[in-house]
Amino acid sequence: MCSDNPPLPGSMARARELVEILVSKGVRNWYYAPGSRDAPLGYALAGLAETRAIDLVVRIDERDAAFMALGAARVGKLAAVVMTSGTAVGNVLPAVMEAYHAQLPLLIVSADRPASLRGTGANQTTWQPGMFRNFVGFEADLQPEDGLAALREAALRAVEVSLNGSRENATNLGMALAEFSPNQPDLNRPLRNTPTDPGRSLSSTPLHNAPTNPAVQFASATPPSSPDPLCADAPTIPPHEFPGPVHLNVSFVEPLVPAEVEAAFAAKHPAPAPASVPVPVPASEPVSAPDAVAGPGFTGSVIIVGDNQGGPDWRAGERDLWELATSCHLPVLAEPTAGRWRHHPNAVRAASRIVGETALGSGVTSGAVIGRATLTRPIARLLKRLKGMNSLVKMSELAQGSFASQLTENSRKWLENWREEGERLAAELTREWGIHQAACAIWEAEQDIDLFLGASLTIRAFDAVAGTSGVLPSERGNPADSDRVPDLKRIHEPRLSRRVFTNRGLAGIDGTIASAWGVALASGRAVRAVMGDVTFFHDLGALSYGSLETTPNLQVIVLDNGGGEIFAGLEHGQAAPPVRERMFLTPQRPDPAALAAAAGWVVETVRNLGDLRAALARPVNGLSLLRVVLP
Repeated sequence: MCSDNPPLPGSMARARELVEILVSKGVRNWYYAPGSRDAPLGYALAGLAETRAIDLVVRIDERDAAFMALGAARVGKLAAVVMTSGTAVGNVLPAVMEAYHAQLPLLIVSADRPASLRGTGANQTTWQPGMFRNFVGFEADLQPEDGLAALREAALRAVEVSLNGSRENATNLGMALAEFSPNQPDLNRPLRNTPTDPGRSLSSTPLHNAPTNPAVQFASATPPSSPDPLCADAPTIPPHEFPGPVHLNVSFVEPLVPAEVEAAFAAKHPAPAPASVPVPVPASEPVSAPDAVAGPGFTGSVIIVGDNQGGPDWRAGERDLWELATSCHLPVLAEPTAGRWRHHPNAVRAASRIVGETALGSGVTSGAVIGRATLTRPIARLLKRLKGMNSLVKMSELAQGSFASQLTENSRKWLENWREEGERLAAELTREWGIHQAACAIWEAEQDIDLFLGASLTIRAFDAVAGTSGVLPSERGNPADSDRVPDLKRIHEPRLSRRVFTNRGLAGIDGTIASAWGVALASGRAVRAVMGDVTFFHDLGALSYGSLETTPNLQVIVLDNGGGEIFAGLEHGQAAPPVRERMFLTPQRPDPAALAAAAGWVVETVRNLGDLRAALARPVNGLSLLRVVLP
């Protein structure tokens, strides 16, 4: 039987359609900042660039890319800047402001996750519609369910308004119109134009789960008379009549790659064999005891600990959970910034690898989550599965202490399997010189120095191999001691006094050096900021400082593998080599050590584990950069 509703076009089809429409209307200069969510646009642009249908520039810094597009506008070229979701969108605001005040056309094309994820804590997801507020003459928030017709209409209107201004009545487009309603916002629909009335904006969009206003009206504007144009009761400003910036916010869903790339990745990364465990569990029925399902050690409960764990209101529950984890043999899957949980006696190394690559992950029947555990895909998928099974304890339940009945008491073998598999995977990852061996050495350096971990592949490498202070159950001399919480002050004292920081709010790579500088200066403690080379190049401005300014004890460690290697481990690693290199890995020309030396930093380059350990044994005094050259 044929369905009345044809299937919605996928992300690749929508990206191609959008790019081709804009190119047909004269947008030939494109500035692309690589990312995962904007990958469909990247593939579309790469194909057109290969045929010389467009001029394409790839830049890792969205701010630079936007100002380059603005430069093209100054010589009469209609240009577009493309970026991924999260902080990447905010980075182009200065160029948008300049384009508005200079009355120059500029197209901002931001990729996004679906609107339903806004306000949920989803990774790299924020309120992108309305981010440019009064500086854009047109804005559209396009969701996957809108189809190609709405996308075409929005693209055509964006070009028209960018070139000619937004005074014209939008009803001529034939688009579905939605009246602005602050009382009953349609939180998941894209922005629509409203008829032009005196004092009314041509563009308005509702924000899904906005933290203040349930819906906010956005205007393309002349300078506002209100002293605070961002306040909720700011007056509506009439649309401008001159060229200027416009914003197309396009949500994409997986798959974010061409079909052939997805197939190649699936062939190279087969799914692990499932454990023998009944998966859908009704909310009214408790999870069966694991030993009765598939024998000892194959199914059970876990505790997952992420970043931003919360305040003192649930600390009592956390203490109870800590003790329950020990007495019930619960594996602890803690991210590197999880504080003392990374040093729980049941903490597991390479937990994400275990979940994603072995049958132990599919054997998890229930769990508790503390903080925002958004670091890796396998853990995110596990959380989604447990939530669907009504078998996930949340922080509110921890605060109430009402979690014990939802977590099963595991066999000792369940914990042993997780710990031993984690140690095996960590040993495998650190067998040869590479990012995991370097991360392990930095983590194990016996100095009381705080760490600031860069995003992307860097923090994931630490997540896989960073050591714990627990002892494998099979290595304990007295089985009766296995349930005792160890004296954490006695075990690895420097490591436990060391704090580990990262920017996980939106998980962007921007501002990492500056953030670490702020931590070191404000705390008065020495800090090692560890990051990849792309992250380093994204924050070059932080190397420079005033000659009269106080400088902290800060060492920047650049794990230099010649580009954005995180993409090599994702689906994009299976793309054609020219596309993979240019659009995703983006190797940069300069030498990080030479750039830092020019700014007055003390620099050193190491190329093997022995030299790295020797460098880490020295104290961190003043500003220094350690370049770690990786294969």
